[in-house]
Amino acid sequence: MIDFLHRIKSGFFILLIQSIICSFALSFLPLYFKTQGYSLYAIILLYALYSGFVVVFIPIIKTFHLRKYLQIGFVIYALMSLILLIPGKYTNIVAYAFLMSWIYSFFWIPINYLYFNNSHKETNALNSSFYMTTFALVSIIMPPLGALVIKYWGFHWLYLIAAVLFLIPILVVRKYVHEQVISAPFWLSITQFSKLKTLTFFEGGIRFYARCYYSSLRSYISAK
Repeated sequence: MIDFLHRIKSGFFILLIQSIICSFALSFLPLYFKTQGYSLYAIILLYALYSGFVVVFIPIIKTFHLRKYLQIGFVIYALMSLILLIPGKYTNIVAYAFLMSWIYSFFWIPINYLYFNNSHKETNALNSSFYMTTFALVSIIMPPLGALVIKYWGFHWLYLIAAVLFLIPILVVRKYVHEQVISAPFWLSITQFSKLKTLTFFEGGIRFYARCYYSSLRSYISAK
């Protein structure tokens, strides 16, 4: 365990903080949009717009500045939370989807590189299992705390608190992450992504859309 934490510690703790804040606040997003009068179609449209924006933006970025991009990623998370406080029937959904699409480039690619960069064949399984189980536990613990904030102060305070909390990990990134530049040309990566990896790619995409749909549907129904 000590060897494991030494190997992935910076990536793990940054990802843990992100997971805690997201589970605390952003896990209530479909429910929040429902209480604001949005239809189920509009909530699902949010994820469709997000995916569309990702398809457009990802090929543009060919290099990733690890330290800088992670900091930008947390600023975007804070802006996403503040966007939810802006009134407007569909403006905040489009703006939220636009910002969320940039999270893929500015947060998820750098954080996964940071997390798995020190992995090797003998440790991949351990790192992956720890990656999944730890954040599954977070998703059980944090939503009840967010629900308490909603109950006593409402959604606006929840997302205002989240916006402030998302700025805290920037200090962690600045202290523990050294600047690295990752070169990852999109189309070259696609040509190298073949056979079993291709199956994984499509399976992951289908699972993502299914999870988005059913979580939105579940929140929509529970809000009735």
